[in-house]
Amino acid sequence: MYAHLLDLVATAFFLAFPIISPYGYEALYSYTPLAIVYLVLVSIAGIKAARAEGSNGMLIAAALSFIPLGLLGYEAFTNPYFGVIESLSPFQLYYPGLAYVLGLIGLGAVIYAVAKYINLKRGIDIAMIYREIPPE
Repeated sequence: MYAHLLDLVATAFFLAFPIISPYGYEALYSYTPLAIVYLVLVSIAGIKAARAEGSNGMLIAAALSFIPLGLLGYEAFTNPYFGVIESLSPFQLYYPGLAYVLGLIGLGAVIYAVAKYINLKRGIDIAMIYREIPPE
């Protein structure tokens, strides 16, 4: 129940930010680089799984996915329209967009750290979750 309540509050906050802030609508575009980072991590997981299973086809597909993701990542991180930077020359960060992305990442890190601390006090190591039950 508490997890759902926390999810509701966090989602409401990050959706309200663009409405409340005069420049918040631009911060929504700053999520794009974060999505590219996630897709790169998916490619890395694909390479790791392909090596573990010995699947050459999946290894080639996962490795080839880095080409378009590298181009998209470069564009997402260096294009001022995506809200992470204002300009390249002179290099200037767009702080509302950067705060939005770092807030999303930071909130997840804080929630994980608190959950790990609380569960360690109960004698449960949540880091073992995927070692004992692999995600499939």
